[in-house]
Amino acid sequence: MCRLCMVMTMDKQGVLLADVITKPSMSIMRQSFCSLERAKLPQGRLPNLSYEQASLNGDGYGVGWYTPRCAEGTPCVFTSTKPAWNDPNLNNLAEKVHSPVVFAHVRAAGPGTPVGEGCCHPFRAGKFLFMHNGLIGGFSTTQRTFLSGLDQPSFALAMKHNAIDSIVAFAMFLTKLVHLNPDRGGWDGMYSSIEILEALEQTVTDICATTSANGVVAPSLLNFMVTDGVVVLASRVVHNPAPEDEVIADPYYSDDSSEKDSKDSSGVPRRRRPVTTIAPASLYLSTGTVWSEDPSTGTYRMAQHDRLNRTVILTSEPLTDVRDEWVPVPPNHFVLCSEGKHIDVTFVPFPQKPKHVSSVIDLLQDWYEVDCLEQQGPSLRLSCNMTFTNSTASITCFTSCRDGSFLIGGSGDGCITVWDVPNSVQTEPRRHPGPVLALLVDDRPEEDIGLLFSSSNNELRVWDLAPVINRPPDYPIGMLVCTHVFKFTPSRGRILSLCGTADGLYLGCQAPQITFLDFVSYRRSESAKKQRSKTITYQTLSFKAAKAGEKEWLRPVGGTMEHNGFVNAMCIVGSELVSGGGDGRLLVWNNCKHAGVLHGHTSAIVSVVKHGENALSGSFDSTVREWNVSERACIRTLRYTMNAPVLSVFSCGEDVLFVVMENDKPRLSFWEYTATGGAVHHAVDCDASFSQITVAHVLKATDAKAVISIGGEQGGLVRLGNMSIGGLKVIAEPFSDEDDYGTEAERLLKEIVAFKTVSSDPSRRGECDAAAMWFAKQYEQMGCTVTSFASPHSNVVVLARLGWNPEHPTVVLYSHYDVVPAEDSWGLDDTPLDPWTLMGHDGYLYGRGSNDNKGPAVAQICAVRQLKASGKLQANILFVCEGDQECPNTGCIPEALQKARSVGWLEGVVAGVATNSTWLDDDHPSICYGSRGVLDVDVTVTGPKRDLHSGTHGGFVAEPLHDLIAVCAQLVDSTGNVQIPEFYDDVKGTAEDEAYLTEIAALLDVDKLQKNLGLPGFKGRHGTWMPPLEQAMSILGRNCLQPSMCITSLSPVTNSISHAISRVISSAAVARVSVRTVTGQDNEKLTRMISDHINYEFARRQSPNQVHCKATASIPWWEGDTSSFIFNAAAEAVEEVWGVKPLRTREGGTMSVLSVIQSQLGVPVVQVPLGQAGDNPHLANERFRKENLTKGVRVLQEMLVRVGEGMLPPPKKSGPPSVASAASDVSERE
Repeated sequence: MCRLCMVMTMDKQGVLLADVITKPSMSIMRQSFCSLERAKLPQGRLPNLSYEQASLNGDGYGVGWYTPRCAEGTPCVFTSTKPAWNDPNLNNLAEKVHSPVVFAHVRAAGPGTPVGEGCCHPFRAGKFLFMHNGLIGGFSTTQRTFLSGLDQPSFALAMKHNAIDSIVAFAMFLTKLVHLNPDRGGWDGMYSSIEILEALEQTVTDICATTSANGVVAPSLLNFMVTDGVVVLASRVVHNPAPEDEVIADPYYSDDSSEKDSKDSSGVPRRRRPVTTIAPASLYLSTGTVWSEDPSTGTYRMAQHDRLNRTVILTSEPLTDVRDEWVPVPPNHFVLCSEGKHIDVTFVPFPQKPKHVSSVIDLLQDWYEVDCLEQQGPSLRLSCNMTFTNSTASITCFTSCRDGSFLIGGSGDGCITVWDVPNSVQTEPRRHPGPVLALLVDDRPEEDIGLLFSSSNNELRVWDLAPVINRPPDYPIGMLVCTHVFKFTPSRGRILSLCGTADGLYLGCQAPQITFLDFVSYRRSESAKKQRSKTITYQTLSFKAAKAGEKEWLRPVGGTMEHNGFVNAMCIVGSELVSGGGDGRLLVWNNCKHAGVLHGHTSAIVSVVKHGENALSGSFDSTVREWNVSERACIRTLRYTMNAPVLSVFSCGEDVLFVVMENDKPRLSFWEYTATGGAVHHAVDCDASFSQITVAHVLKATDAKAVISIGGEQGGLVRLGNMSIGGLKVIAEPFSDEDDYGTEAERLLKEIVAFKTVSSDPSRRGECDAAAMWFAKQYEQMGCTVTSFASPHSNVVVLARLGWNPEHPTVVLYSHYDVVPAEDSWGLDDTPLDPWTLMGHDGYLYGRGSNDNKGPAVAQICAVRQLKASGKLQANILFVCEGDQECPNTGCIPEALQKARSVGWLEGVVAGVATNSTWLDDDHPSICYGSRGVLDVDVTVTGPKRDLHSGTHGGFVAEPLHDLIAVCAQLVDSTGNVQIPEFYDDVKGTAEDEAYLTEIAALLDVDKLQKNLGLPGFKGRHGTWMPPLEQAMSILGRNCLQPSMCITSLSPVTNSISHAISRVISSAAVARVSVRTVTGQDNEKLTRMISDHINYEFARRQSPNQVHCKATASIPWWEGDTSSFIFNAAAEAVEEVWGVKPLRTREGGTMSVLSVIQSQLGVPVVQVPLGQAGDNPHLANERFRKENLTKGVRVLQEMLVRVGEGMLPPPKKSGPPSVASAASDVSERE
């Protein structure tokens, strides 16, 4: 079986090929003749399959790399059929070539597989490199099936390389990648990490399915690696098509009577082979700052200087003898390495678990770039007042105890030092064999407990702090005493985070798993007592489940809800454990069981700390988020600037300090919390002595001063500084009282109106994108998790989720940011207005979109933001804000909702709310419970093959326009009734509709309406007197409750540019018939009825021309549920704010999104108009009354409060079990 190795680094010079291929003690060259992890066979078994052969890999080798000199990122490849250990060209090449991404492979050809340069890995296609370790089982029987599914370029590539199983797998990957994204430019195109993952996952899925379908019983070992030079994706998958315990004829197995296997009719031994006996090919991962050689020893190590992963190695076998630096990739997982400010490493299970993993991958795609820093306070000064030395290596982690009197630091070379800050003395450094990655102190003087826990490469050490912190005054400082050294098997890689106490602590590792160590029970055990006489207790603990009668010191946290990335940080909030991973998620655990997920970050989380009763999390996505863990909700998001990954976060009393990496230079960012719940940013200027910051730590914080320790790379120096934080300028926050509602909402509305988001104008696509980013920024600032959806022919749909508490209902708030075009006729009292500049006049705010729908969208933001700040929000919110409501394009709301469903964002949704309408008039608040649908049918009559002249040909030619006018005249009579048979048969009226007519008709002034519309009269009224109330009910019924049919356009179809003056008879004519449908009617059925009626009337004319009908738009009607809790909550909210009961109205227009949300989500939807009928939506001088904006915010708040209170389950009688019970449960079992 082959061996492979990949190195990815962010070093500007790249990695030298020799440092991977030839020099390490277990380099890929050495693995070519001395691989140590080939499949081991039981005694008496002879090798059968290729992966069971001897450890020689001498059938060729290859190296692939990327360099800036290569055109358009095309990689270089060097292959040879010589043994890697016997080719001087490989050594010469490896000593001179540097590259940021290196693929190396040594080949062991399987039985019947050709040997030649065309079969040597890695394979190249455009920007991509690909290599494989393993085999496709039964490939000879499935080869033709695989080849038949390839596109032509991929088929040619496979045949060029002898169509062996590895190149066929690569060709399948390329075919699927191009098929998924046909517009990306083929093999040379730019693809996202998600698209590459999806293509490789489909490839592996098809291989497994095809081998099973063809009756293949041999296993497939699918360790693939593929890269485009930016993203590296690897798989470690094994597929055994044979069902568990199936009896398989196998001539290579001896007839062992102890197994009691039978024989077939030919005497061939048969055996039972459980699925679990087939192990995947080995694959190891190592990450760190830099991969380099130690000049003093000549050995290679992966150094770790800080939290950033700048180098990643994936290899079939560890490249060094230090096994603790290498973590096995979990079986049946993909490993995704993507480069940004650091290298994100994400584990993706195969097959993917629904919702759980897709949400991880989706949220790592941070599509928008907005700078959320708006409130800037005065700069702060950090002055150095003390300097300590540690070692020659940089500090990797800090902790402290005794109220900041003792500072403890760990470094990249394994040193641990304790500094007595008041007395300016320090201990002698004590060492780990590897870098110190995490420190945890349990200092309880009243219980005589003073322990330090430190972690490194698969190692945990326990130190006695008593000689240092409990010494008498003026007594020389003592030395740290190591009491316990724990090693773990199998290795989980580096232990990156620690949390807990001396009673029990949690270990977060590179392998995506958290483990609870029952330390107090271990100390009381016989195993520990036997070693009490020793100076240091050495113990190897197994992560595997304990056998019967054995003590279980390690307990896994969770089951199927592990992180999909390194467990970088943990903290305990209340009775729950919060862990942050490289997958960008925060997981909540209670008593070692999964209790919730906190979504929001879009990159790896590297720091999680307790902040009062909440938690703070810092991420490489440049944000710090504060979480109310019990409510599963993000309270606020802090962002210093874009593209500045957060390295660490600290709680400074009520404020927050964190370290960011800006332009490759670390900086401190201090955020002051204001009395009203806001946050003000203060830049921190450091003394010149703080030359480089690798890690920081807050020793002590008061209302006036913060004492901060800084670790730097220069000689391992540690500096302490004071930063005055007293008397800072506090910037007032919005929503301090009711009057501020309007002020804040007006400011936001002014900003968003300025975007000329005319969705029907393709030239305004950039404006629409900018507006989508603006909304994403507002949502993120209030703590939402934000993502988006868009297609090539639609604008961006912004999706923002606030809150993940499963016990709270989830409400969808819909809005749209696009508008109709603005005419040039805007003006008040002969004063012209700029429709894109919000202007206040006489209590109104004028601007395009102020009413439809930017004003109501702003009201949603302000309402939710204030409710959250006040602690009254007891509902999860999903904002859906689109940009295609005002254009012929149907948009992509259904697809966006499907995406939200796939990532679990629609869980718990109980209702939908839209605010995209107006009251019935200017004086009566209303709530809409239904709207008509729309069906557009184009009727086209075609005649002559070309246009004719009315003088030369008029009179004897059957004109298409005559025919079209005639048949359209037979659709509706003079009173407006549709003449199509059975057109009204499916119309369904309700008692609610009758109540609507009775209530609303009395308010409608028919004469005023006629005057405002400039009508000479209404249908059915001319020449006939009708009582005003009866006339009002007729108008309202025809407008909202009854279907209508209109001819919205009728025109000739001609190629003549002088048609209007040359009296041309057009060769064709087209009319658009627009039908407004009501409850009960089906658009497909109506299309057939209209077509049949048109054909019938056309046939009656006996015209030689032809007629054709085609539906061009179809949107269903929407019918809300007036008895639903959301409708009643909205009605109560309107009455509470406006002091009158709202009118229950229907709309004659159509809003497609309402029926889409209601049908796709299966929940009730309500339309809550905020503006007045006279606000001129879609017209010149569009406006929004200030009072309506302010009270609209309050209406939405009252409604959401009622939804939360009405849908919450009864409170539990007892609280959740404490984290300490994780230890007590183990003790009870003992």
